[in-house]
Amino acid sequence: MTAEVNALITLAQCNESKGFYRRALCIWQEISTHFDATKEQCRLAWDKISACHLQLQMNSPAVAPVHDSRKQNVERDKLKIQQLLAQGHSIKEIQHLTGRSIAFIYKYNPRNKTIH
Repeated sequence: MTAEVNALITLAQCNESKGFYRRALCIWQEISTHFDATKEQCRLAWDKISACHLQLQMNSPAVAPVHDSRKQNVERDKLKIQQLLAQGHSIKEIQHLTGRSIAFIYKYNPRNKTIH
């Protein structure tokens, strides 16, 4: 079934040309371990895997974000939780609105409102 491998190669090259390097990388990895792939196709796949890894490294940001945005927004979320509690929202509703855990919400619960 080299037709299947050839179709995978075409698909991987198409994804690479569009800049979808992660997708192409997955397909090249599949080709490299495919049971019907010839030695030349396997070598091509390994070369392309290296090229895709290199492209992904070049395209990735040089500096990763230092802080989690949730850690930076603790005070803002604390105030929002207190406002929502004062408006009569339940703990579960606040959890869905803010994305914070029940424990976090309960920690800033000024009136120790019961959890529904």
